[in-house]
Amino acid sequence: MRLAGGIEAMERFVSALQISSIGVSLGDVHSLAYPMPKRENLIRLSVGCEDVDDLMADYARGIAAAIN
Repeated sequence: MRLAGGIEAMERFVSALQISSIGVSLGDVHSLAYPMPKRENLIRLSVGCEDVDDLMADYARGIAAAIN
């Protein structure tokens, strides 16, 4: 996902996540977020085995933090 707002928005998004961990190893049973500030502020998300509603709420929380 790419966030408008630069590195600051990306940092707010990742900091607000409560379920997803920051990590570079993708393909785990746990959801991961890997910020890539040098690649046009991309955040690579790897979805694990957590409840889909919990993940949606986690990402919504991150997006809300990024735009505020």
